[in-house]
Amino acid sequence: MLSIESLDVTFTGERFVPAVRAVSLTLAPGRVLCIIGESGSGKSVTLQAVMRLLPPGGTRYGGRIMACGQDVLALRPAALRALRGQKVSMIFQEPMSALDPVYSIGEMIGEVVRMRQGIGRAAARARAIEALELVQVPDAARRVDAYPHELSGGLRQRAMIALAIASRPELLLADEPTTALDATVQIQVLLLLRRLRAELGMAMVFVTHDLGVAAEIADEVAVMYAGQVVESGSVGDILRAPLHPYTRALISSSVQGAAAGARLATISGAPPDPARLPPGCAFAPRCVAAVAACAVKAPSERGGNGRMIRCDQVELN
Repeated sequence: MLSIESLDVTFTGERFVPAVRAVSLTLAPGRVLCIIGESGSGKSVTLQAVMRLLPPGGTRYGGRIMACGQDVLALRPAALRALRGQKVSMIFQEPMSALDPVYSIGEMIGEVVRMRQGIGRAAARARAIEALELVQVPDAARRVDAYPHELSGGLRQRAMIALAIASRPELLLADEPTTALDATVQIQVLLLLRRLRAELGMAMVFVTHDLGVAAEIADEVAVMYAGQVVESGSVGDILRAPLHPYTRALISSSVQGAAAGARLATISGAPPDPARLPPGCAFAPRCVAAVAACAVKAPSERGGNGRMIRCDQVELN
């Protein structure tokens, strides 16, 4: 369903910024891949690159992206528009800024359906109501005429999901869709996405920095740091037996499973500026397992038994 091979994304402007470096990921139909990592690690950039949503005048791509059988980086504008929303859809992080404030929810969903399936306005409105009911928006026949500012945060997020799935995409990209929600609504949205995946058979790439969210929804996990995937594998392997020092540090600093009142571990320092990456391992200045060689030699990528790790100080069994 999705195959990313050695993807590089560089922002070009006043300076060159390598935001994503040599990222390779695969996703089978009906599976969920979670990409986790700190802010600035390249998660959202990778997701937006799959739909080529980054500014065309200031972005340079390298590598290959195959989505639903199409070479995304080679598509002409008309073919790219046909791919977006029809076979690949995206749920954005903040629905209030992603939804158009001057159109009702029904008008936005209806426009997608009319463009992709060539049906009339009445049929498109019926499909919009159906999509809202599918994501469990109460009183969907009335809410379809509401504007984004008239809905709560949870309902806006559900409306965003309805907009993304209205054309029944084969691949759904979700960019931290639960970050701005309270815990109760977050759980509801996760359960909703799990149900939709089962009912519609979609594959899903889910970006998050919340390990608890990954545990709830993922089949596979890719951990990103400084624009690279530093570890990947099944969700059980990654969360129960992390190998990379960064993955271990992320899990140790999480509140998931921590005893009440216990002091949480922290990761010292901050992620590096992607325009000024150190010559060796990007995580070395913050890594408790680093040796002198880590500061001068970039780690190699090694794989086996469904696992991948980018660290020369860890054995891959």
